[in-house]
Amino acid sequence: MDFEFVRIDDITTRIDDLLVPWERDGRISTALAQIPPAPPQIDFRWIEDRFRVWVHHGATKIARGELYEVIGFLAHLRETVLGPLVRRRNRRLLQGVQRLETADPESAAELRATLCGRDAAEAVRALAACVELYRRWTDEADVAFDRRRRAEALAVQFSHDVAGHGTGPSGSPTARPAPPGSPET
Repeated sequence: MDFEFVRIDDITTRIDDLLVPWERDGRISTALAQIPPAPPQIDFRWIEDRFRVWVHHGATKIARGELYEVIGFLAHLRETVLGPLVRRRNRRLLQGVQRLETADPESAAELRATLCGRDAAEAVRALAACVELYRRWTDEADVAFDRRRRAEALAVQFSHDVAGHGTGPSGSPTARPAPPGSPET
């Protein structure tokens, strides 16, 4: 149970039914009765329009050796994309990956592949696992939306080229930041 102190002006939307354990004059309960819960819906178009850019972004971080950034970035993909896909499939509220281990142990086990330590090869595998789960889980969602297949192919190829082999799409070496204290910095 979560406790929250609210003013009457703060009650404009809510995602689930709330229990009011104490109030002075009943105004909060009255306001809640007038506002039905509206759980958030997953916006496949919004995610699809951004997912490929995010994959490209992650691959660039790996190529630059920004592995702590990649660890946080992969958490963002789990919370923003993959977790809500699982929650939608299970008809639950879309709250990232909160309590996913108990809500859907099978999907939680699959998400383990999206974890990595501070290692470039692990990060490449984890990013590829995010792409694979995204593809599979959006296909299983059985929702009609325009897939950006060309963008997907380019983003995946870039992630393979840059993150996996240290070269850009044209085969040229990727730029890496100069070490601290070098003349280039």
